[in-house]
This record gives sequence, structure tokens and C-alpha cells, in this order.
Amino acid sequence: MQGQRFFKMSEEAIIVVQDDLAHDLKELAAREEITRLMQEFEAHDIDTSVKLDAYELDQRKQTT
Repeated sequence: MQGQRFFKMSEEAIIVVQDDLAHDLKELAAREEITRLMQEFEAHDIDTSVKLDAYELDQRKQTT
């Protein structure tokens, strides 16, 4: 379509735009995956810290 708010793009321009968008989407997906992995690691790290604190407290109680 072409008109007041429409622009006609060549096939070459459309391909370039599609490639750019595909690249941007792949980068975004990778960042989201990394963010998810970091969140899982932090949750695991917190869980491990709580368990270690409880273990240390239990060990102190047993030695006294």
C-alpha cells in the first residue's frame, strides 16, 4: 500500500528489516534465558544459604 502514512518498500529492504528483527529477537531471547537462569541460581543460592545456616546452628547446639 502507498498513501499518506504508508511507504512502499523494496523486496531487498524488506529482507534487511526481517534479518534485523530476527537478530534482535534472538538476542532478546538469549537475554531472557540468561535472566531466567540467573534467577534460578539466586533462588538455589538462597536456599543453600538457609540450609547451611540451619546446619551450622544445629552443629553449635550439638557441641554445647
